[in-house]
Amino acid sequence: MSLKFGFIKIKLYPIKNKQSTDKDDKPKEQKEYYTPKKNKKEKKQFSLKNIDINGLIDKLLNFIYDLNGKIYFDRLNLNIIFASSDAAKTGLMLGFGFSFFGLIIPIIKQNFCIKNDAIILDADFDKTKTTISADIIAHIRLISILLVFIRYIPYSLKLYNDLKIKT
Repeated sequence: MSLKFGFIKIKLYPIKNKQSTDKDDKPKEQKEYYTPKKNKKEKKQFSLKNIDINGLIDKLLNFIYDLNGKIYFDRLNLNIIFASSDAAKTGLMLGFGFSFFGLIIPIIKQNFCIKNDAIILDADFDKTKTTISADIIAHIRLISILLVFIRYIPYSLKLYNDLKIKT
């Protein structure tokens, strides 16, 4: 995935590994013995208990409407293959995907110029992990997106603070 501004191209994903330093290149002469792993720092946990879902949906739709006419999609291809260890759970995920994209795609097509689009949702009952692949080419003016993001920074910070579990 990359981001392109005129002649400048910034690679976003996959992130390259840093080159090893000279210290890492030296061969180790001592034997390595088993050492128990130490507890790593716990990841931040989030809770949906304090979230106003109606307010969240309202802000999301306002965000989409604020970008109305500012983003032009040359290509929007999305391929999602739902999978889990349980067939019933896979079916539920597929049903949720159909209902979600069935509601969102008309809103996106109404508000944005999309030249080529294909959204494929499918279920694989043999695999255990869901796979998502996206191919998106879009054009937007940088100042337009910055102004919209600046407008929603206070709400985003409030949402982040509501999501965090107080420890």
